[in-house]
Amino acid sequence: MRKYSFSKEEKLEILNFYENSHFTLNEVAELYKVDSRTIKDWQNNYLFFGEESLNRSENHNTYPKEIKLAAVQDYISGSYSLRETVRKYRLSGTSVLRNWIKKYTSHSE
Repeated sequence: MRKYSFSKEEKLEILNFYENSHFTLNEVAELYKVDSRTIKDWQNNYLFFGEESLNRSENHNTYPKEIKLAAVQDYISGSYSLRETVRKYRLSGTSVLRNWIKKYTSHSE
């Protein structure tokens, strides 16, 4: 997959195509050269936080250590699913939380 920052309009186009076509998520992801999990993250953010959640971020979000730890512990405890945890802490996507979990479980900073 390519490393490319999609505009809000492009994200909406992809989401609309996915919703209104007969293509599967993986087929849409392949067609637009974007990871299927990313499309699901966009869809999830759009459903819960609206169109503005699809705005392109000019820089990477930084999160306080306390938020990272709380999010990881919420997920690991089984209290929340991956996507529920992302929503609760308004993270930019599931990959952010996955990376934190990987670091936490490998006992790295």
